[in-house]
Amino acid sequence: MQQMDTSPGALTRLVWPIFVENILRTLMGNVIIMLLGRLSDSVVASVGTANQLFNMINLIYSMFAAAAGIVLNQQLGAGRNKDASDVMVIATGISLVFSAVCSAILFFFAPVLLRLIVEDPTLVEDGAAYLRIIGGLSSLHALNYLAIAICRSYGFTRYPMYVSLAMNLIHLGGAFVVVLRPFETPF
Repeated sequence: MQQMDTSPGALTRLVWPIFVENILRTLMGNVIIMLLGRLSDSVVASVGTANQLFNMINLIYSMFAAAAGIVLNQQLGAGRNKDASDVMVIATGISLVFSAVCSAILFFFAPVLLRLIVEDPTLVEDGAAYLRIIGGLSSLHALNYLAIAICRSYGFTRYPMYVSLAMNLIHLGGAFVVVLRPFETPF
């Protein structure tokens, strides 16, 4: 049986990429809110309201990915690589189906869901437009959380950090173009 490295250095090598990834995710949300603040307070309020719903869905995706990661780690720890592979396939299928349903609900019922939180028609209208975009694509978030859990289960903590960094740069670039409009865009 292979001896596992339990030194503080080994733990640090696993933890720091996870820490950086989470800081990047949090930082990006704050930067986007600051960019939107240049448009209006109403837009910030609309996006903030829509993000409350989106964050609840993301929490569900994150919990599912964590649970899948735990089961995957159990199988890997027991040396059952075939079962670990089955866990990944089953978790991916469940995640795809569940997140597709959630995406459809967020896309088609965005105004209805937002009216449960806020009554201002302007906030509902602007928030619904935003929620349709991010909610309609929430399946990508579910798969991202699951891929991160799988990578971490195999000890690859740096890859999710690199992907998070790349996603943040793309997100920031897109937000910069759409919000600040350094040149004319069709949206």
